[in-house]
Amino acid sequence: FNPNSFFEVRGGEETTEFKTNYSSRNLLSEVFESVYQFLESNNFYFFETSEIVQVKENFDRLLIPESHPARAESDSYFLSKAQSGSWFHRYRFLSSEPLMLRTHTTTSTLKLLRKYKGKKFLGASMGNVYRKEDNDSTHLSQFNQLDLVWVDKKLDLTNLRELIEKLISSLLFEKDSEIKSHYRLR
Repeated sequence: FNPNSFFEVRGGEETTEFKTNYSSRNLLSEVFESVYQFLESNNFYFFETSEIVQVKENFDRLLIPESHPARAESDSYFLSKAQSGSWFHRYRFLSSEPLMLRTHTTTSTLKLLRKYKGKKFLGASMGNVYRKEDNDSTHLSQFNQLDLVWVDKKLDLTNLRELIEKLISSLLFEKDSEIKSHYRLR
């Protein structure tokens, strides 16, 4: 288990420097690189923490009710104190709280919202998330997620739409090519 498998984690601090950390070029690394370039060119702060989080960070602080199915042991990966290994001991400072593998990257985004409360900013969190799934050709228990947060008093849905279109265009189309007419974003 390597919580830093695709990017450099900066100890829970935000950065505008995006340094990928992978050993070979592949489709996933290319997508990550494109996302990093988008974030950097649009002045997003990147914030990432460990994939091992406290249960309260993953559920309670996001107001996910106790009755939500994701809280079941059949849907999420919970870690017990009995589990051992070098990676687990790095997170001993959290040992008084129940731990789990995060089910979404919003755990990091929430920390950005708290830090910049009342201020305008652009923030991003991206990385591996885990859900208990039956692995098959269409499902994996580990996948990647991107959270973007943009806080400003002058924002409206038009800004959101423009941001999404810009991100999709940057991921799907070469910089110098035109969008084909059958790929309509509007």
